[in-house]
Amino acid sequence: MTSNGSATANVAMTEVAAILNPIVTTDSRGATPSKVLDAPASISVVTSEHIANTVSPSLSGVLTTTPGLSVSQGGLVQSNIVSRGFNNAFSGAMLNLQDYRFAGVPSLRVNVPFLFTGTNDDIDRIEVLNGPASALYGPNSANGVMHIITKSPFKSQGTTFTVDGGGQALMRGAFRHAGVLGSAWGYKLSGEYMKGTDWTYNDPNEPTVFPTTAPTGRAGTTLKRDFNLMRYTGEFRLDYKPSEELENIFTTGYTKVGSAIEITTAFGAAQVKNWTYSNFQDRFRYKKFFAQVFLNTNNSGNADPNDLSGTYYLRTGIPVVDKSTVLVGQVQQGFNIGAAKFVAGADYIKTAPRSEGSIFGRNEGSTDILEAGAYLQGEAALTPKLNLIGAIRGDMSDRITGAQFSPRLAFVYKANASNNIRLTFNRAFNSPASFSYFLDQVSNPNQAPGFALRVVGNPAKEGWQFARSCDATINAGLCMHSPWVAAGTAANQNSSAAVAFPGFIAAFPTIIAGLPTSTLPAASKAALTGLLTSLNPILSTLRPTAANIGTVLRIGSTAVTAADAKDLTPLSASFDNTMELGYKGIINDKLRVSLDLWYQVRSGVGAPIGQANPLVFFDPTTLGSYLTTNISAGLQAGGMPAATANATAAAYAGNLVPLMAQLPQGALAFTNPKLANDQSIIATYTQGLGEIDVHGIDMSFDYQMDDKWMLSGTFSHIGKIVFPEVGGTANPLMSNSPKYRASSTVHYNDDTEGLTFDASLRFSDAFPVNSGLLNSLGSPPNSAGTALYPSVPAYTLADVGASFRLAKKTTMAITVSNLLDTRVATFVGTPQIGRLIMTRFRWEF
Repeated sequence: MTSNGSATANVAMTEVAAILNPIVTTDSRGATPSKVLDAPASISVVTSEHIANTVSPSLSGVLTTTPGLSVSQGGLVQSNIVSRGFNNAFSGAMLNLQDYRFAGVPSLRVNVPFLFTGTNDDIDRIEVLNGPASALYGPNSANGVMHIITKSPFKSQGTTFTVDGGGQALMRGAFRHAGVLGSAWGYKLSGEYMKGTDWTYNDPNEPTVFPTTAPTGRAGTTLKRDFNLMRYTGEFRLDYKPSEELENIFTTGYTKVGSAIEITTAFGAAQVKNWTYSNFQDRFRYKKFFAQVFLNTNNSGNADPNDLSGTYYLRTGIPVVDKSTVLVGQVQQGFNIGAAKFVAGADYIKTAPRSEGSIFGRNEGSTDILEAGAYLQGEAALTPKLNLIGAIRGDMSDRITGAQFSPRLAFVYKANASNNIRLTFNRAFNSPASFSYFLDQVSNPNQAPGFALRVVGNPAKEGWQFARSCDATINAGLCMHSPWVAAGTAANQNSSAAVAFPGFIAAFPTIIAGLPTSTLPAASKAALTGLLTSLNPILSTLRPTAANIGTVLRIGSTAVTAADAKDLTPLSASFDNTMELGYKGIINDKLRVSLDLWYQVRSGVGAPIGQANPLVFFDPTTLGSYLTTNISAGLQAGGMPAATANATAAAYAGNLVPLMAQLPQGALAFTNPKLANDQSIIATYTQGLGEIDVHGIDMSFDYQMDDKWMLSGTFSHIGKIVFPEVGGTANPLMSNSPKYRASSTVHYNDDTEGLTFDASLRFSDAFPVNSGLLNSLGSPPNSAGTALYPSVPAYTLADVGASFRLAKKTTMAITVSNLLDTRVATFVGTPQIGRLIMTRFRWEF
């Protein structure tokens, strides 16, 4: 009995130790597997057991209580997952990997979890690294890494069938089969199909009817969101492992999303239709040498910009054509010099954006981006308890001038096997995504009469230069394009509103007729049209000069001067410098504690996109004087007494000037030849010049009360989430994430009886949002008539779940998320999400 009791106790302690201190690889990029306590970074693990027992329609459902993560859910499957705040509607801030390959959309560099290939049943673990990782991973890992690692067929042979069902008409069926061929070959095949109906939400800023710029067959039709969800995916993997020192793994996967809704920063929501994503990967490892090549491909479901069968923007009806790819080659070698351990590696990344002109417009055909980088990391013991870890990485891009360097330095003090204190410094960088350079799309075809709002990328290594070849006495020679001049929009004109006066007056009745009644009521339209008709003999003969009518330049509603029209520099990488003090420990073999204090200086921040070219308006004072004088003269020429003519002219001018002064006469022109005949209002990406500092804290604990019960908790705090020093008080930079987040979870697991139970509470503080078109700001910066979005409120959600082993190989699980049905939208422009009950049956063979 004593012997058996000791054995049982030892086994239980071993299992507890494994739960509290699992093996991870992400912190060293797979070079050196280590335990969580030994990793020189803030890293946590989501286990396959947690994933199997949590019934969720999306991956985000298993990450909601992960330390350091901020998860916003825009529906059943739409979600954004970021580390330590700084979220966005269309976020790619956190590097997402799946078995060491990139998992984001190739050209857009955005993370869309429901496009990931494979099934949850095939996930071995998810490793989450909070904080910067550029010293090893290179560009776009400045905000952490989320790495999905799937199961090896050698260690997980057998067949699994899973069926999920629940509210919102959700149904999911999945399978996984893994086996071996002899002793050296292993294979696995997995797949799933899911459908459901999302929570409803209709954006007030989407039109009732699609505009005329939409393709034939959609233009003029009624807009109706499709809330149906459909997705299927599959993945195949073949392993060759003749020995423990050598292995080669080939993987290919495919996902198709038949229907869903995704939100974007620049264009609002998109109706996803028939979007496919596939990957091909081969990775090779021999002892400490690793090499891989992978290709990710993307297709948004449209063959060309006139195709109606694929994805499109809901605000414009314009199809999204994305046939982009990313090709990556990587090598890595580990080696020792004496007692010191080193790993060196290199990366080659070729991103090939392709959109058939729908996303990249006039830039199509010259959009490839080549990036290359190399790194070296070393670890040495300074004392038996103190280790020094240093790394340096250099990267170059053919679209950015110069090189980017990312150093890392860490001191790790390990008092004993159960306690680890680290002090780290990281310099990390993010490079601009392809759309920041090459985007060329109409965002709003009728931003103002005669003017579309066009979103255009900032030309790589060039930037934007204003055309300054016009009359130097008018706005320092700045030129404009105008739809109201006889020479047409291709001709540079002096940036005087007076130049556009004759053409504008001729078009004014048509302009008035086209204004929405919310801007100008029908009675006012009729009155102004009648007035213009009566005054046409006078107004049509006027040819004012810049001396007669002054000019006002505006960006949005803000008046600017000619000196404010500064050329825009080309984009470059943005850098973050982060200091972190962390502690990880296991106390009495039962309590794991993690505490991270971090301080970060983020440079190159600012509004990522905004209006670039000021618009040209009539100066209302001089316009009023000019109209009064000339209308009076015309009336007197017709026989009206001078006093009466003067009073009548003043009244007529008073009726015309307010509206005339609100309507643009031209847009300042750039020298870029692609905009030679374009009078659009240009919104573009600018190089952030601001710098902010922010600090935060992440805490977590897991207390294994006995071999069945575990109590867990997390707490995160960001010192500041609104930064008026960048963007001003009306349009400040925001982290788009809560200042405070916390969770608590109780977990019960009885392996003998096959029973598990989980209950958790999640708290998220209120926060405002500034993410392109989706923001909770006022007017300005939003244009007049824009329906404003509320900030995200504070909320507390309760979740419960349980699983039961019905037979030896049969398990039933049930999860109730948002138990109390607290209806809340976790981001602007998304539906309020309520209670969701899901069940799962799982059979293993």
